Amino acid sequence: MPVISDLSIQDYLAGLSSNEPTPGGGAAAGLHLAQGAALVAMVARFSTGTRYRDVEERALEIARLADELREGAVQVAQDDQLVFAQVIAAYRLPRGDDEQRAARAEAIEDATIKASMPQFESVSLAEQILALAEELVKIGNRSVLSDVAAAAEAARAALGTAVVTMEINANSLKTQALRLKLAEAVTEAEEDMALAETISRKVRKELAQ
Repeated sequence: MPVISDLSIQDYLAGLSSNEPTPGGGAAAGLHLAQGAALVAMVARFSTGTRYRDVEERALEIARLADELREGAVQVAQDDQLVFAQVIAAYRLPRGDDEQRAARAEAIEDATIKASMPQFESVSLAEQILALAEELVKIGNRSVLSDVAAAAEAARAALGTAVVTMEINANSLKTQALRLKLAEAVTEAEEDMALAETISRKVRKELAQ
């Protein structure tokens, strides 16, 4: 399948709904993050001009940073698509004798380690998106403040997917150091999910006034 950035939305969704193993949840998480970053950038750009002169410089910086995060999130989606394909290929290796089984087990371990990397990056990107979103709750244009909550919820969806994926990977790995690192990342992601919920709740409270 072509890389995600080369696909139309309809072609991507068709691929996601097919019986092909990629793209899957990890790629979808990357695009959740991309949407969250894009929403942050949009709110920031609406927080400029005469009414926002005091915060305009920072708002434009937030927009620039969010644009970079969006590009990084799309790359994560593509990386996940590629590495998960390697996991599937490893599981399809022959296992007719001891030598083949050993080679297959080694290939699965190696591919699973590689497949864990985009999830670490997803957590990092989500944290950065949420930090910018939290800042916009204070300085952003009230007319589009609901989109800050939408950005936080998009990041939370990506984090939830990352948690599930990291736990699955940890359970299948023999490399103890990486298992521990994944467990730490799961805890970090769960804390970030709580922050996303807090941001969303703050926005709703602000708009209710």
